[in-house]
Amino acid sequence: MIDEVAPEREPLAEGPIPARVVRGGSHRPRRMRRARPTVRSGSLAVVLAAAILTGLALAFQGFARWAGDHPGWAVLLGLAAVPVLYALLRGMPHARDLRRAARAGMAEAEADCGEARYR
Repeated sequence: MIDEVAPEREPLAEGPIPARVVRGGSHRPRRMRRARPTVRSGSLAVVLAAAILTGLALAFQGFARWAGDHPGWAVLLGLAAVPVLYALLRGMPHARDLRRAARAGMAEAEADCGEARYR
């Protein structure tokens, strides 16, 4: 067995090697499709919003019940909460500024897209 000589191999082809024929013609890359919102995602958003609103309502009801039993502490908590809420609301950007920034960002994105389309 060790003394056996390996058979000679065929020489490599000198010309071009034909491409493998694929059923359906040439291979084209698939187009990427955008993810579209589905009914399931909309339903999930509605269910989450309902759960959050229900939780907030239950928390408010529990606080109102506690405030009825402890009116002194409720007044002190209310007095402490007013400046905190005022500072939070005052520090937040206004909705008009947010809309303006969103429009500017969209205009910039559309301009970039237009430039890329004509290259």
